[in-house]
Order: sequence, then structure tokens, then C-alpha cells
Amino acid sequence: MYKTTFGTQRQQLLDWLRATWLRDGPPICIVEGFPGVGKTALAGDLCDAAKTVDHLQICFEEVTNRPAPSLTDLFLDLASNLTGHCNQPDMETALLGEGDLIFARALDRALRNDVLIVIDDFQRLLKPDSGEPMDELANVLQSIGMNRGHKGRLLLLSDRLLVQGRWSADIPVKRLNELAPAEAIALLEDRLASATITDAVSEERKLDLVKVLGCNPRAIETLVASLAFDSLDDVVGRHPGFWSVLDRDMSREFLIRLERDLLERSIAQLNPDHYRRLLLLSVHRKNFEQGVFQLLYDGKRAESRALAHALVTHFLLNHVGGWYSVQPLVREIGLTHLREHDADFKQAHARAAEYYVRPLKARDASGFNSRLVNSFAEARYHLYHAGKNEELRELVVQMIDVARAELNATSPVPNHPEDLNERIGILSILLERSAPGGLHYYIARCLRARKGPGDLKKAVEHARAATAGRRAPADAWVLLAQLLEQTGDKIGAIETIYKALDAVPDQDKRFALYHYGATLFASAGKIPDALILLQEGILNVPPEKSATPLYMKAAELYAETNREDTAIALLRDAVQRVPAKQDAFALYRMLVQALVKTGRTPEAKDLLTKAIAEGAVEGPSLDQVQRLLRAISRGSRGVNIPESEAPAEPTTVVPASVVAASNPSKRILVMATEWTAKHGGLSTFNRELCKSLSSLGHDVVCVVPRIEAGEANAALAVNVRLVGARPGGQDPASGLLRRLPLQGFAPDLIIGHGRITGEAARVQQQDSYPTAKRIHFVHMAPGEIEWYKGKEDAAQTADHREGLELDLCKEADLVAAVGPRLYLEVGNLLSALQVQPRLFQFIPGLRGVAEREPSPLLLCLVLGRAEDIQLKGLDIAAKALAKLLESGSEFDSTPELVVRGAPTGTGTALREALRDLVYPSDLSIRVKEYSSDIDAIEQDLRRASVLLMPSRREGFGLVPLEALQAGTPILVSNKSGFAEFLKSKISSSNQLQQYVVRTVDDVDESATEWAKALEFVLRDRKAAFRRTVELQDIFTDHTWDTASKSMLAVVFGS
Repeated sequence: MYKTTFGTQRQQLLDWLRATWLRDGPPICIVEGFPGVGKTALAGDLCDAAKTVDHLQICFEEVTNRPAPSLTDLFLDLASNLTGHCNQPDMETALLGEGDLIFARALDRALRNDVLIVIDDFQRLLKPDSGEPMDELANVLQSIGMNRGHKGRLLLLSDRLLVQGRWSADIPVKRLNELAPAEAIALLEDRLASATITDAVSEERKLDLVKVLGCNPRAIETLVASLAFDSLDDVVGRHPGFWSVLDRDMSREFLIRLERDLLERSIAQLNPDHYRRLLLLSVHRKNFEQGVFQLLYDGKRAESRALAHALVTHFLLNHVGGWYSVQPLVREIGLTHLREHDADFKQAHARAAEYYVRPLKARDASGFNSRLVNSFAEARYHLYHAGKNEELRELVVQMIDVARAELNATSPVPNHPEDLNERIGILSILLERSAPGGLHYYIARCLRARKGPGDLKKAVEHARAATAGRRAPADAWVLLAQLLEQTGDKIGAIETIYKALDAVPDQDKRFALYHYGATLFASAGKIPDALILLQEGILNVPPEKSATPLYMKAAELYAETNREDTAIALLRDAVQRVPAKQDAFALYRMLVQALVKTGRTPEAKDLLTKAIAEGAVEGPSLDQVQRLLRAISRGSRGVNIPESEAPAEPTTVVPASVVAASNPSKRILVMATEWTAKHGGLSTFNRELCKSLSSLGHDVVCVVPRIEAGEANAALAVNVRLVGARPGGQDPASGLLRRLPLQGFAPDLIIGHGRITGEAARVQQQDSYPTAKRIHFVHMAPGEIEWYKGKEDAAQTADHREGLELDLCKEADLVAAVGPRLYLEVGNLLSALQVQPRLFQFIPGLRGVAEREPSPLLLCLVLGRAEDIQLKGLDIAAKALAKLLESGSEFDSTPELVVRGAPTGTGTALREALRDLVYPSDLSIRVKEYSSDIDAIEQDLRRASVLLMPSRREGFGLVPLEALQAGTPILVSNKSGFAEFLKSKISSSNQLQQYVVRTVDDVDESATEWAKALEFVLRDRKAAFRRTVELQDIFTDHTWDTASKSMLAVVFGS
């Protein structure tokens, strides 16, 4: 095997990888380059150095060449390799022992060890139409790439050039180029000498020859292997125009054709024994070890080593880090031959199956690990293609647990008929025994895809079984309804949708149920029923969770029934609510078409002009909206977007900021119970709101029942005038209902907060300032939270308080719901009114994120009013930390729980209650009473390693914003408005789960989820603090001033 390498640039890259990247570089590096330039060989040299000099374990994998490469398969391969060959089981534990497959966490665990991982053929994981990784992989690489401190390294090799982006911002991407002509000639001469055919290429032809070969090392070496038995003239004679490529750039297609021909010639020159065994090897989809060669020779080591040496020296096999793989072109050539000879094809698969079945039958093949998963998948594949059905059946029964874990509801349906038949056969064997609903759902999908005789009927049976469970997902219900419709049972399909809406939880994909149900009704001519269902869906499905199809379907049905005005009103609401990335242009286009059709083209122009000015659309959608505006400006009634247009006059758009700046300042009266927050987040919200309104140049007066020492000056420092209400009896707050001492201040706008000061704002408007407008803020959903306060009269209290909120909203000029969750809740509440007030979603802003280092102790802080243990999830936080301590995970210090927010005099009792919950755990719990001292709260935040908000329900949640401003990492409940906001900004599920934690009513189930999330944060606190700083990018367009300005523009019509 050749050892001499050539190329100055190659050596420089290898030196950098060895001296800089391995020792002090980031955890991930990518080497890209044309096929055959020597990336794999370069990685091999790096592996040798890493093993001998840096004492790293070596893990080499290649991405399997499949129609749809799987990230799951790759990570299971890595985990198996690391466990079996490097004695490093951390990645396997993270993948298979912690519930959901979280790839970032698994890779993070792997790279904490002394290991060099090389992944070849990384280009197979790139998107087909670009040089970007699949989204899920990009998120993993971005998450790991930004970290430092890992002992391990990951090297990715790609035949395609990558399109870099945010995912690669912290990852060095190096390119390995072809050789310089002089270097290529030196390589050619060295390989000719090693093959003892130095005269095979004359001196005067060498330069032209290496240029024809693109100075590509693999092409040169393959040619030399061929010249051992063919003259150069013979090679040239088989390729007319061989020398003509000197006159143009050498194409990849030409090089592939040439290399294929040379490899076929090399294969044909092998001795018959080696040739036959190479064909047997060509069925292997994955790289393999020396044991495969020994299996082909029944354990004879000398013969197996001779085979491996011959195939590698003829460049038919790659060999890196102890692993072998068949060259892609060689595998293609071998498979072509085998498919023409069925007996040989089956024999090759049978021998390959032997290799993978052996570990499954070993004595230690118990439990569940990545090696078993990999071996089972490959053994199953080869047994099926070998036609050994009975052995396949026995294997599936033996490996029932592994099969159930690998084949589940989310597994893709194979495209190839052979693969599909294999999958249905495996699933049928599994379902002979009891099996979860997910397998029934999966086989129903496979049967529908196959469309064989009787398949549809069987699919319905399996889909029914899939929806029989208590927590059947929305997808299973939709599938059942679709199958019933396909069999002609439309009534059964509609009934299925209604059953699903009662059964499927809110966080699942309910939009699909509403949309498909409405489609069924419409196809049956029941338009009113379809519209009722769609209206319910629009109210209940968050706009950022695929609400666009619901709006469009409803508008389409309204238009079909000659209710164009209703369709237009609905679409106007949609373009305000639906985020730009959720196909906003489709909504704008449909709305514009409706306006133009009804003769309201000026409104359409104004709509698009405003959308452009306010930045409501961006990226490709912005271009489309601009083209649409030009189209209707020229009077195109069809509102088609032309393929090409003559240059149009530029549209003059006044920026929204200029419009807002031209508006006169307003006199604003805000009703509050206190300036400094002594009783929770509402007062903090009110103070920040007043500050933002005054910073916009408005005259702001805040009225409170009583002004404490220093508060008036504190308010005045932010240009807010604090006024004390006249005393009004035993209840200080009753003074807010009396005439206020405003000394001639006549407000243009009055603001009240919920049932706390909403009534006072309404009274002041009705009795004293009837010309003023009123905004009613909604901060909580009584129908949700009362159930978690442990009171027997929760139902009555919830109904009563919902009634109060509705009454206060009824005559308001604007209802402002804080955050996306409350926006939907309030929208649903207001639907009971015949005349509904305008509804505005107010997103509190962020005033920057402090960048800091973690404090020494691992303090996990819960901040806020702590009297409602269940509502605020204090029991979840305590049990999660107790589980974390019991897990045996090791950290810099022992994690502790800190609770700030106990009512005065209740701190000891709260601590004892939490201690009882986690008994016998020795979890340290510190409880502090609620404080109005802003500095004290900020100090708590700065001492904390993470801020927890495990609420079972939370309208929005200001506490995470306070934590972010202090630079403290956050974990928040998915049942909070803050989490819903993050979901609208973070599309990657892997990235989102670094901040948002699934939270359910059951304390033990939630504690398990929170324990996992806490471990991820606390294991690498520096990375968590870096991620926290990056969150400020999400809030770039969301500040208090921006929200306040938009709100005033709505209420005053500017």
C-alpha cells in the first residue's frame, strides 16, 4: 500500500489539523473537495497522528449511500462504533437511554471523550438542491460548533462544496484542492515506480496526462493500476477525444466515465478468487471490519489479509482507521453484475447476513444498544434480499424489542417496492404480538402506499387500532379519516374528526384535524358546518402553528357562498396575526385577489404598501409582494405575477417610523395598584409600559392608591408623573374609582390592567373623561389558571372572573392581550360578543442581554409569587432537581433549588412543604420571601445558573425576560405565552428544546422532562450562557417601545 503523499497544500492542511485543530481548535471541522483529491487519505493520516501522538481513540464512519440518508442511522452507527471499539458508551446512553432522540445532546456527550470522529461522504446529508445540511443536522452542528472545551473532535469530509450560513459560523471549513501539475507528475512517477512500470508513460506525455486527469490523485492512481496490464494507448483508444479535454476544463462527468472504465479493467484483471469475493463484498451498504474478509474465507487469516491487500492496492476498497468500504463506483459495477445473476445476488446477501446475524446470536446480545440496532437493520436487509424468509421471521421474533424501537410511528415509508414489501413483512410479524399504536399507524401508512389488493381495508383496521390509545396523535386520526373517505365512508370520516378533536391535546397538530374536517364537510355540500369547524380552529390553533391553511380554506368557502366581505375581513385579520414565515404571501395574495375582484383595488394597493413599509413581509415574500403591487398598479384584474416585467415606476413608501414620528404626543392615564412591584409581575409590566410610553414622547400619568417613599422621584426619573388617588375607605384601591386629583390633566387614553385596575379605568372613562379612549390589558386566563390553585370553588371562580374580563373588554376601544397564548384565549372569549372590540397582541420587549460568566454555585432559581405551588410548578422544579441528584450525574458542585417569592411569613412553611415532596432526597432548598427590592432580585438572577419557570399555565411570563437581561440561562414551561413566542421565532425543535420544556399536569412526568433539560444546561454552563446571549437576536424587533408604538397606532388609527 502506498505511503508517500504529495501536495504542498495537502501537507499544510494536515499540519494545521494536527497542530492547531486537534489541540486547540473548535470541536468540528469540515474538509471539502472534488472526489478523488485525497480527503479520505488525508483523514487517515490525521487518524494515525491522533492515535499515536495525541492518544485519541479513532471512530470512522461514512454516510450510507441511500435514496434518503437518515441522521438517526448515522448517529446509531456512531454510537455503536464508539461503544464497541472505543469503549465510550456515552453517546449510546444519550441516544437510547433518555427517551427522545436528541442528536445535539448525543454528539455533545460523545465529544466529551478523547476521540477523533471522522464522517466521510458528508455530502449525502446535504440538501439535494443546495450545499446546505438538512435542517436537523444544521441545528446540531450549530449547537455543538459554538461550544469550546470538548476533548473530542469531529471531522466531516464532503465531495460537494458547502453553502455556509449561521450553522457554520463557528466551524472552520477547509478545502483540499487538486495537485499542482508538478506535484501530480511526481505522484504519477512515484506510483509507476512502485508498480515497476516506470516506462508506461513517456516523459513528454506526463504533463498532458495529469492535466487530462485533472491533477486528481485518485484518477492518477487508478490509471496506474490499469497500466499494469494495459498500455496507455489502449486506454486512450477506448476514450475518443481523450486528449481533447486539454483544450477545456476537465468535467466531473468525463472523469467519472474514465474512472469507471479503468476500475472495470482493474476488476477484470483480478484473479478469479478475488474477483468472486469482491462481488460478494459489493452488497455491503456500510463500511466493515477485517472480520468480513475472514468470514469469506471461513476464518483463514492469511487468505483474508491477502484479499484485503489486493483490493486496497488496486484502489477498489478504501481503508481508514481499521474500517473498509467498497469504492462507490466499484459497488455499482458489482451490483450490476449480481442483478444479472440471481443466484449470485442471493448468495452475496446471504454471506453478508451471516456477518450481521452473528452478534445478534451471541451470548451478550441482550438489552438494547446501538450495536444490536445496527446489526439487526443490516441482517434484516440482507436476509430479505437473500430470500431467506424463515430465518428473517425467526430473527424478528428474537429481536422484538429492538424492532419495536427502530420501527415506530415516525419512521419514513420506503419508496422502493422491495423495501416497502420488506417493511410490511417485518411489521406484520411484530404485530402478531401486542404492539403500541405507533406500529399500527406505521403499517397503515405502508399499506396505503403499496395499494395492493385488500391493502386499503387492512390499513383501516390498523388505523383504528392506532387511534384506540388514550394519547393517539392527530396524525393517526387524520390518517383514519382519510382511509375511511377513500373507502367511501365519508360519514365515518367526519365522525372520526370530531372524536379526534375531543381526544387530541392542544399541543398536537390540531390544525390538520380542523382543515381536513372542513374539507370533508365542504365536499359533502355542508358549507356552514365546514365554516363553523374552521372558525373554531382559527380560534384554537396558534397563528404560528400552521393556521394559514385554516384562514385560506374559510375565506375560500365564504367567497363560494357570495360572502366576499366576510372573506376579506377574515383575511385582513389573518395577515395581522400570522407570522411572516408562515406563508404570509399566500394570505396577502388571496386577500388582494378578493379586493380587486370586488372593485376595491385602492384598498389592495394600500394594504400592500403598508405591508412593505411596516416590514410585515421579508425575504422572498417581500419580493413577491412588491411584484404583486406593481401588477395591480397596472390594472391587472387577475392579479397574476408575471414571469418577467418591464421596469415599473418605483413605489414611494413612507417608512412606518416616519409616520409614527409625525403623530402628536398623547396624554395617557395608567391605572395601577403600585409603582414598585411588591405583589408580582403585573406591577413590573405596568412600570415598563409607562417607561416605554414616556420614552416615545407621550405625557404619562400613573395613578396608584398610595405613593411610597422615593417612588415619585423614581417615576419622574423616567418621565412618568406618579399621582396618589384620594383615600376611599378601608380598601386603598377604592380610591382609584373616585375623581382623581389630576390638576387639569385631561387624558386622551386610559389604560387598565385586567380585573385589578380594569374597572377603575372604565369608571374614569365613563364618569370623568368620556372622550378618552380606553385600552384594557389582559394578563391571565382565569379559565385556565384557577384549576391549579387548589380551591374547591375553582369552577365558580373561573366562570365569575371570565365574566368580569368579558364585561371589561366589551366597551374597550382596544383589548391588549399579553403574548400569543393570551391572544388566542382572549380571541376565543370575545367571540361570545356580537360586536367585538379590536384585539391587539402585545409582546413585552427586552432591554439587552448581559454577557457574563457563570457564578461558582449551581443555583436553580424560581422567581415569582410562590403561594400557588401547583400553578407555578414549584413541585415540578423540586422533584426534577431531586431526580437529577438521584441520577448520579456529576457537576461542578451540587445543584440547589432557590425559590424567591414566598408571601411574608410563609417561607419556612413553603420550604417544609417542598422538602416533604422530595423526601428522602437531600436536595438543598432555599426559600426567600417576595421582595420589592429590584437590586435584590437582580442579585438573585446573577447568582443563578439557570432561571426556571415550570408553570402549569402562564399567560406570558415576564420573569424569563428579567433573567435574560441579567444574562442568566432560562428554561420555561411549554404552557406559557413566553414559550409560544419562542416557538414563533425558533423553527428548529432541537434548538427550541434548549429553552422550552414539555410540562404536563402530572408532576412525575413533568419532573422527568425537566431533569433532562436541567442536566443539559448544568453540564456545560458556559455553553448555556453563550446561548443566552444569542437569544437577544430574537428580540431585535421586539422592544417595549416597538410594542407600545404599534399599540397606540392601532387604538388611534395612525
